[in-house]
Amino acid sequence: MPNDRVERGFVAALAAGRAVLLLGQEYSSPLMHQLLADVAVVLNAERAADLPSQLVGRAQPTDLPNIRRAFSLHSAPDQLVELAAQPWSFILTSAIDSIPLEAFRRAAAAGRRLRLLFPGQASGQLTRRSVDTLTVIRLFGSLEEREERYLPPLTPLSLRQRRRFEVAAVLHQLPTLVGPHGCLAIVGVTPGDWLDLEE
Repeated sequence: MPNDRVERGFVAALAAGRAVLLLGQEYSSPLMHQLLADVAVVLNAERAADLPSQLVGRAQPTDLPNIRRAFSLHSAPDQLVELAAQPWSFILTSAIDSIPLEAFRRAAAAGRRLRLLFPGQASGQLTRRSVDTLTVIRLFGSLEEREERYLPPLTPLSLRQRRRFEVAAVLHQLPTLVGPHGCLAIVGVTPGDWLDLEE
């Protein structure tokens, strides 16, 4: 029963605060399908297969407020709130919208606050788990931000640069974050994610 042993090991690591979550943009397929349709309407474009394809090379910074409004019409699905309610030690997410953060806020345990970081802010700050703070690293920026360096990449060049430099630096710290007795859970990372699964 190797699967039972793996499952028990994961549950033990999660309970002990030694589990890290890597949450992709496709955290909910049905919701993402609707969001892609909404973004296509905002951009007056054909619906693409995934959010990076929908935005990179198509959207302009001036489109972001309308895209943000389209996302704000939706709330976090129950499955995402349940996932967010687990006692993760760290969360890394490629999702650029506010829906996962809404789930983490809704599920936050009493007394545990969210600390949001971007890749450039994360180097050197990723230490052991804090019982009163949940650190969420927004790997590809956020639609809610105003500063250009914290916005999602909208050009092929800026996406490549973000992947190769800033995101790669954080992902190289994963072995330290997870630790020798920890676990890494990967949810919603698909071939159409902001993360490049080939690299």
